Amino acid sequence: MEDKRKYKLVASDLDGTLLGKDKRVSKENLQAIKEMRELGVEFVPTTGRTLSEMPKELLVDPAVRYFITSDGAAVWDKEQGKMILAHYIPAETVEFIMNTVKPYNTYTLVHESGMNHFEPKQHTPAHLDRCNVGRSFRDIVEESATGVDDMDAFLKKSKAIEMICIFFEDHDALEACKHTFIESGKLCAVQSDENNIEVFMSSAGKGNTLAAFAKMLCVDISGVIAVGDSDNDVTLIKTAGLGLAMKNASDELKALADKVICDNSAHCAKYILENFIK
Repeated sequence: MEDKRKYKLVASDLDGTLLGKDKRVSKENLQAIKEMRELGVEFVPTTGRTLSEMPKELLVDPAVRYFITSDGAAVWDKEQGKMILAHYIPAETVEFIMNTVKPYNTYTLVHESGMNHFEPKQHTPAHLDRCNVGRSFRDIVEESATGVDDMDAFLKKSKAIEMICIFFEDHDALEACKHTFIESGKLCAVQSDENNIEVFMSSAGKGNTLAAFAKMLCVDISGVIAVGDSDNDVTLIKTAGLGLAMKNASDELKALADKVICDNSAHCAKYILENFIK
């Protein structure tokens, strides 16, 4: 029988997981997060998004204190108002990433110091279509990202690059660059969408950061539940004591998960509370 008392932390992906098809956190999920906190269980959004892209209902919710962002490259403590764990990409590695993708037609987003940055001259309907940038990503950029006139200059100046997200016109180019980044031995390259790769330091990743964060909170990893739906959640659910995949998850993630639960329209936090905690 499942020992429900042992779980002290729930790490949940956002898009395709906690968020419904309307990209919001349902009232049912917010209530479940509140009840988890009352039971002594920390609920931690764990996402490829950066801090500025968090749904407002989570940012203002007193039951949510911590955020694991940029695929594990940063951990934010809302109560202290600061980053408590970071894996920045060194300048020479940023240069390596950008030189690798330079021959291809791409659209680039850069996570830096809790903000998402884009180049306005790239953000045109024609270029977004050419690089296969979906509507949900466009909405996030237009709602919360910051434009920079010269991305190359911005990247050279910054010392706090968390993650670089790159959309490609050509899928073969995507696969070639992904392979190059992984083969470098210092980078991870995962997908949150079939047309993008999210590049960050190999010391980061949702799984590595979850393990380090749980240790910071003195929570044994066996007492951690993780849930997700896509490629960038693989290390997350493999690391947790109980790894859950959404019904709408990729086949790869379902095969790796301990259990498959509801889809993202059926309030996953509520499902986890009722089936694994309460």
